[in-house]
Amino acid sequence: MSLFGVAACHGTLPSLTSGYMSTGRPVLILVGDHASPVGRLLTRAVPDFALLRCPTVQEGLSAVAKGHPRLLVCEPKDARGESTEPLVESVATDYSSVGIVGIVPRSRIEGGALVRLVQAGAHALLLADDRLTALDCRRVLTEAVVKSGVSAGQTGIVRAAPRQVRRLLEYGLRYAHEPVTVAKAAQSLGVNRKTLFWWCAETGLPAPQQLLGWCRLLAAATLLEDAGRRVDHIALDLDFPSGTALRNLLYRYCGVSPSQLRCGGAVAVIRRQFLAAVSVDS
Repeated sequence: MSLFGVAACHGTLPSLTSGYMSTGRPVLILVGDHASPVGRLLTRAVPDFALLRCPTVQEGLSAVAKGHPRLLVCEPKDARGESTEPLVESVATDYSSVGIVGIVPRSRIEGGALVRLVQAGAHALLLADDRLTALDCRRVLTEAVVKSGVSAGQTGIVRAAPRQVRRLLEYGLRYAHEPVTVAKAAQSLGVNRKTLFWWCAETGLPAPQQLLGWCRLLAAATLLEDAGRRVDHIALDLDFPSGTALRNLLYRYCGVSPSQLRCGGAVAVIRRQFLAAVSVDS
């Protein structure tokens, strides 16, 4: 391990347990050109993560299998020039809790490379250049973590809800990593905002803004699973006005604090209450 928290994936891997280094930090695995500046950008963007460099696809797959990292970041090709698409597809299929980001320096972008990474299963994309700030990079990485976490229970939540509101829930869950207003959701779904209220009233479900609030809480719960993440940092990553705003939303919906939610298994608790809120039989 270097002074900057970056390990090279050669020989014996650092101690990994369920996505964490032995130090308790969540793990981000980077697969690509070892000489790329991408690693330095990621180190600045997520200093709370332990960055593990794996030059080749095979080393990357081995590291994922042994450690179940929180994030996998792939350039289109590894250090040997082999495509990383098979790695992305394999991880997306077999390790659904891992957030996957496709990243490429803008100076070396190849036609269709990022599109193919998305088709293989990447949750988010990054074009790295001198204009990309660490904050912008962190937001994309957060998007990937949230999407991987939310997608695990999305189907069950949507199917439990009345058919009329399923499109709204699908939209809210797809964009749970960012603030979404009822007006924006209605516009994106091609309906009037009053239609969304009618859908909810007709089925006896909470109002649209409350359903979107549940989607946001599920995103927050995904990040609360990382013990080292402070609530204020989670609020910043998810574009809440403040940590207090996130705490208030959580207490208003669930009657618990972030620390209490962590003790009970954040995602499991929120998913269970979310299901109860949208279930036809509830």
